[in-house]
Amino acid sequence: MANIVQRYAQGQGETCEQIARYLRTQGVVTSSSTIRSVLKAAGVFHPRPPGRRAKQVPDLERLGERYAAGESLTALAPEAGVSMDTLARKFEAAGYKEPACRRPQAAGPALPSGIVEQYRRGADLGALAAELGVSSDALLALLRFNGALRNR
Repeated sequence: MANIVQRYAQGQGETCEQIARYLRTQGVVTSSSTIRSVLKAAGVFHPRPPGRRAKQVPDLERLGERYAAGESLTALAPEAGVSMDTLARKFEAAGYKEPACRRPQAAGPALPSGIVEQYRRGADLGALAAELGVSSDALLALLRFNGALRNR
């Protein structure tokens, strides 16, 4: 493995996967993660092979503001020309925080008037569900969503 560390350290631009493939052709059973671990332990591992440049994101500031305002990585990454992972790393490095909640809270379906009152007075859930034309499970979910479940 010493020759692999030396070869990588010289900066020939090989990736861990390329080194692992080369070793497999030589009869050595290994993986790219094993090569990465060996290179890290030797202190020569680079996240990118030497000679490769980091991907640049044009107009990162404008995109970062849109991201902070709630626009998704899915929408912004194609515009930036990079993957969602790359864009997320760029935003993190630039100090842009992920919005706490991007999705607006759903209003949800409202129950017809009187159903909640009937349920609270003790009406049978199955009978109310039949009246509405839904299953009792669906009505239970609606009651839960609307905060109308009675205490047991």
